[in-house]
Amino acid sequence: MKKTNKKQKIMGLSPNQERIMSILEYKKIDIIKRKDIISLIKKHLEIKDISDLITKLQNKKKIVPIKKSVYMVVPFFAVDRKWALDQFRIIDYLLDEYYIGLYNAFNLHGFTEQIPNKTFVFNTKYSADKKILHYKFKFFKVKKDKETLF
Repeated sequence: MKKTNKKQKIMGLSPNQERIMSILEYKKIDIIKRKDIISLIKKHLEIKDISDLITKLQNKKKIVPIKKSVYMVVPFFAVDRKWALDQFRIIDYLLDEYYIGLYNAFNLHGFTEQIPNKTFVFNTKYSADKKILHYKFKFFKVKKDKETLF
């Protein structure tokens, strides 16, 4: 008789979870807002507790929060769950107006071959270090009167 451990049980999806994940992957959705996933569930499934379904998908690491009410969708082919989005895509969902600077800009344009371990983000809202998923971000707040840079 084969033993199953907790990790193996967590990975399995219920039919409802599998259906929603299939729809997300078919539509090539890699980031989704909570209100959008709720409307998708209402459209395709007849269940009472939508929040429970979303929580279970989070627990099984099939959707990963990157910000309040914004999730990264982990596709089926990422069996070992080592899946990530481009850090610039993540920033698009965090901020409306920003620019990438310093070492990241140099690397992006081929001025240096060194890959920075942090993404330097200039914006008008935040000034802090933040870790989202496995990415490190350094936010620099720029004064409102200097926002013509954006």
